[in-house]
Amino acid sequence: LVHNVVVGPDRRVYVADRDNRRVQIFTLSGRYLAEWDRVGTPFGLAITAEGRIAVSDGIANTVSVYETGGRLVARFGGTGTAPGRFRRAHQIGAAADGSLYVAEVFGRRVQRFVPG
Repeated sequence: LVHNVVVGPDRRVYVADRDNRRVQIFTLSGRYLAEWDRVGTPFGLAITAEGRIAVSDGIANTVSVYETGGRLVARFGGTGTAPGRFRRAHQIGAAADGSLYVAEVFGRRVQRFVPG
C-alpha cells in the first residue's frame, strides 16, 4: 500500500510502502534503485530542512530520520498521549525552519517538533 511519496534533494523518489514495511527509492523517471526494509511501518514521509528523510511509523508511533543513503540519524516518540508521544502517528511534514509536524489519527492532534 503506497502511502506517501516525496522527492528528495538527491532528485530521487522515496515511496512509503506501508503494508510491505519498506521505503522504496526510484529515479525521477521511475527506475527502481533500492529499498530500505528496516524502517518499521512507514505511514508518512517528509524531507527535512537538512535534506534528510523523516518517516512516521504509525504502528510503533515513532518518527525516524534517515540520511538519503539510508543511515538512521535520529528516532523519537513512542505510544501515549503525553507531548512527544503518539497515538497512531500518521502524516509528517517538514518546515523550512527545521520543524517537523506529526499528525495523529487517534490522538486527533498535530504536534510540532523544533530541532534542538
